[in-house]
Amino acid sequence: MLSKKKQGESISVAHARVPLENVTSFATRTVFARDYGLVRVRAGGIEGIGFCYAGSSGGTLVAEAVEQLLAPILLGHDSLLVEGLWQRMFQETLLHGRAGSVMRAISILDCALWDLNARTVNLPLYKYLGAAVDDAVPAYASGGYYLEGKTPKKLGEEMAAYVKAGFRAVKMKVGRLSPKEEEARVKAAREA
Repeated sequence: MLSKKKQGESISVAHARVPLENVTSFATRTVFARDYGLVRVRAGGIEGIGFCYAGSSGGTLVAEAVEQLLAPILLGHDSLLVEGLWQRMFQETLLHGRAGSVMRAISILDCALWDLNARTVNLPLYKYLGAAVDDAVPAYASGGYYLEGKTPKKLGEEMAAYVKAGFRAVKMKVGRLSPKEEEARVKAAREA
């Protein structure tokens, strides 16, 4: 039970801005820092954690949505009723926009509730959620950002480094350049 009255049962939220050592460019914008939202949901001496990437400047918005809009409607309710609590949060956001920072705030609280419930029964989250077989999740690399001086050749070298590191898939950015230039970038990536 999440309760305002019982000591040690609470929802706390924080945000962090992490400056990037290397500026990153996408098709439509350049990113100098990344913001994150973090929540801790505590009940019965156990803590569930949720976090999200909040864009290049949205960490405070996510934190405010959690603190002002969503946490108050969760406190006092059974943490096991995750689906119903999600619906309560979604309904609460009707006039605030059901996109962007508001949905990220719902997401980190949802994740924290699932994490709390899994920890309550001493299971890893993936098992609590009913994972079928594997104890591992395949990972992909994220790269191919638009950086000054990054030629298709350098992009190919970057992609080859991901493959050498063991990644079987890479998500890369496209869309900033002309179709012909993008074709050269994609070709270099595929040949890597």
